[in-house]
Amino acid sequence: RKRRYATAIDIGHYSVKIVTVAADEAGRIQVQRATVQPLDLSVSASQDSDLRRAQLSALKAALHHHKRLVGRVVVALPRSLTTIRYLTLPSSDRDELREMVLLDAERHIPFSVDDVEIDFEILEQLGEHESLIMMVGAPRSEIQALLDLCHEAGASPDLVDIDILGACRAYGQDGEVEETKAIMDFGRESTGVGIVSNGRVLFTRSLS
Repeated sequence: RKRRYATAIDIGHYSVKIVTVAADEAGRIQVQRATVQPLDLSVSASQDSDLRRAQLSALKAALHHHKRLVGRVVVALPRSLTTIRYLTLPSSDRDELREMVLLDAERHIPFSVDDVEIDFEILEQLGEHESLIMMVGAPRSEIQALLDLCHEAGASPDLVDIDILGACRAYGQDGEVEETKAIMDFGRESTGVGIVSNGRVLFTRSLS
């Protein structure tokens, strides 16, 4: 059967994780390969430069052990670094919605709009001229730092996604479409929580 593949890279403060998954024609997800590489924290990581060196070394080792990055390559941005808002806007045209989101972004985002990357997803058409959207904002500097680590280690991500949103999209489609599901991502630093219903991500949170 025809399968679609994707590989996710998650760079944390304690480990680097790489997971390759495959989706069949029905959208069911199977993990093909998973690699976990702990960071070497024997040397003090009290400064950002120390942590970055440890992350880069662990990422290189993880890429070596994982061997191949199959399908679309996604690097995970922590939910704790982002802002997600659900907005109802008076349009059904994607270009108009993008303009509305950008014009009003400062009101919804708690950091400078000069250093922010903004994207959105249309969740539902509420009427002929009204849409429910999910808006995501993240500091551009945090995104670039992740991409720089990947490129320096020899990986070329196709896109950046929020860690818990990626997990919700991957595993939220398992089972009956009408079911409401809770996706839990337990980590050493934090736990990601997502609620998915009818293929829509209704809620996400990062808990310390």
